[in-house]
Amino acid sequence: MSEFFLELFSEEIPSGLQKSLREKILDDFKNLFDKRLIKSKKSFSLSTPNRVIIEIEGLQKKIKVVSEEIKGPSTSAPDTALDGFIRSNKILKNEEEQKVLLYTSKNKVSQPSNLQPKILAHGLKGCSVIIVSYKTGDILLDCLKSVLQQEVVKQVILVDNGNTRLLMQQVNILADEEPRLEIITGQGNVGFAGGCNLGARRARYHYILLLNPDSKMGKGVISEALDAFTSHPDASVLTVRIENPDGTEQRGARRNLMTPWTCVVEQFRLDRLAPNHPHFERLNLNETKPLQQISPVQCISGAFMLMPRSVYSDLGGMDEKYFLHVEDVDFCMRVEKAGGTILYDPNVKVMHQKSSSDVFPGFIEWHKAKSFCTYFDKHFRNQYPKWILNIFATAIYVRFGLRLVPTTILWLFNKISSQDKNKEFNSLKLAYPPSATNAVYYTRKNSIEFFFLFVLNKNKFHKILTY
Repeated sequence: MSEFFLELFSEEIPSGLQKSLREKILDDFKNLFDKRLIKSKKSFSLSTPNRVIIEIEGLQKKIKVVSEEIKGPSTSAPDTALDGFIRSNKILKNEEEQKVLLYTSKNKVSQPSNLQPKILAHGLKGCSVIIVSYKTGDILLDCLKSVLQQEVVKQVILVDNGNTRLLMQQVNILADEEPRLEIITGQGNVGFAGGCNLGARRARYHYILLLNPDSKMGKGVISEALDAFTSHPDASVLTVRIENPDGTEQRGARRNLMTPWTCVVEQFRLDRLAPNHPHFERLNLNETKPLQQISPVQCISGAFMLMPRSVYSDLGGMDEKYFLHVEDVDFCMRVEKAGGTILYDPNVKVMHQKSSSDVFPGFIEWHKAKSFCTYFDKHFRNQYPKWILNIFATAIYVRFGLRLVPTTILWLFNKISSQDKNKEFNSLKLAYPPSATNAVYYTRKNSIEFFFLFVLNKNKFHKILTY
């Protein structure tokens, strides 16, 4: 099954007519599909003050072909007559030109036998950048400006999963000045994977770049990254050196494939027992010897993921079973199974500021735990006994429970210290910067402060939580 998705700009249409318009468009498409003998399972429409969206799900991929005879010139006719007939009836001359991008339906991912990038006749030269944003903060503007200064970027698609009204007002001002910037909004928070797929459906150019909204880059970075595809034509996906704000290589930028065993090695640092043993290799490779040239790696971060649009479509895009986290790892696993190659370019650098989104950490940790369990069940159910996977799932959720309290305390403490000018809170934050190391300290030290703050001033406490 597949799906049909249509989004129309409707700023000029009065709000009172939006509902009738979207229903009329949906009915017209349903009638068209019925006329063409195309069956579907579900259809719906929705609208915002600026957008009208039509979606029809469960479309059959195999459609009954109705033959039609078109009379043309004789085969002995002049070449000009034959070429004119071919062009007027849109008859394609070779199979390669008949390649069409097809996106699979939600949560159903194809597994092609190979991922050789294809030159698409309808894929325009250049790069489409897809950015999915949810409560990102002001750094989103810096990210957009750094991307828009890249000459090779012909289209920037921002998927607004839920940002503040003030921030989106600033983004809209930037979009009015920059025609390359397009905004998809009004769909709610569909997750990172869902947002990437929404953006990919609108992408018009041969290459697509999945980029995190809290990233910044210098001029010419994307052009340099695209040059790597020229020198490595068999590459499927490419990333660059992703750095922390202090210039160090970011954890997770390049990794081994995630398996239950590599997670155990990473969690308990078993690599220290046998540093050079192949069975004790770490999951994350940021602390290993730095690479000096473009090299193949098994897994990369979704913070910067560049690829031909054909590769993304052949894999069915991101798996929307993952709402948040692990979707990039799953994508790399599918690239590996399909026989593709992932490259890491250490000579091109992008700064990525982690945890810039003002989101309750419990929400993030919960979805991370669910995604880990989904990943292990999807890829290792036939390799590991069920009881081992159950142990891993239990351990994952126990870890979530243990991390929930200290991370929540840290988050609340940051909220208070950022809004409240209380010298005690701010001095404490300076003396003990928020980190995993100080999490237990904060949990013990500040539990009384939080309690009295809640009891004595509930209005202020609620304001902090909802800020």
